[in-house]
Amino acid sequence: MKEGRVRVLDWFSRKNPRELPTITVSVTRLVDLLDCRNFVPVRKSSNNLYVSPNELLFERHENPDIVSYVGVTFSSDGDLGFAAHFGVRHTSPPHRWKRAGNFVRITRLGFRTPNLGGGWFTRSKARHFRRDWNLLLSQIDNVVAYLDGGSPGKNIAESEIRDTVVPRQNREDTSL
Repeated sequence: MKEGRVRVLDWFSRKNPRELPTITVSVTRLVDLLDCRNFVPVRKSSNNLYVSPNELLFERHENPDIVSYVGVTFSSDGDLGFAAHFGVRHTSPPHRWKRAGNFVRITRLGFRTPNLGGGWFTRSKARHFRRDWNLLLSQIDNVVAYLDGGSPGKNIAESEIRDTVVPRQNREDTSL
């Protein structure tokens, strides 16, 4: 079992042990799908930020200057909720974004998220979680195509990318 998967499952076993079998199967399927597309789970992102225990982060380095990532953050209270986000950015400071997006259930024409957040799928019942998770898994090829320069397809909301680079300590009022 890979390290990122183990950390999330360990965290989930403490927060919501009753749903651990559901999460174990779901996380394993996602890891396998992304592994086939050359994404590897990481504990520390390429811009030296540690991954939270309730988050899975996968990176793919096509060349030394650019990294593509797919991240899934689970609800911090242990509910069967998640948000999926992805993007492409430069690996060297100031880590400029090339493109970014979020996984959403319904894509609205022209809808863009204002930052790298959004798109929470919060479900209290396992069957609803599985439905939304299976939707995410069915769209992995579209996510990867988007990261490779394609247009945002079904269930992808682009994030606005601004050209300005804001120092980390001043980011509270400006989103990238």
